[in-house]
Amino acid sequence: MNTSFLSSARRLLLPGLLAWISIFSTAAAGDEVIVISPHWDGIKEETSLAFAAWHEKKYGRPATIRWREAGGGSSQIVRFLRAEYQTNPGAGIDVLYGGGVDPFRELEKDGLLTRYDPPADILAQIAAN
Repeated sequence: MNTSFLSSARRLLLPGLLAWISIFSTAAAGDEVIVISPHWDGIKEETSLAFAAWHEKKYGRPATIRWREAGGGSSQIVRFLRAEYQTNPGAGIDVLYGGGVDPFRELEKDGLLTRYDPPADILAQIAAN
């Protein structure tokens, strides 16, 4: 794979990781984040590498992303999360990553999202344009 692509992907993904919208859930054990995403495996791998490196640099220990699968794209993820919340108090998911705006709007209408406002120092690291 093209190294400049990977380098660019890491630079672009890290700010995105810091701005994720969290879903109500039970907390993941230790330094593990449970993520559900419609992204293809290449993006998930790059995201995992960038997040682990960032976490280790910031906190002195690596963290892992455990990817949950819903068996499809954004629409399937929304159906999965709705079904989980109908039968459980939490879906066991910390973050919904990607999928465009529509799944977030749908889940917001259902009251299944929790707002996350990043601290000012994190927001300052995200380019305005």
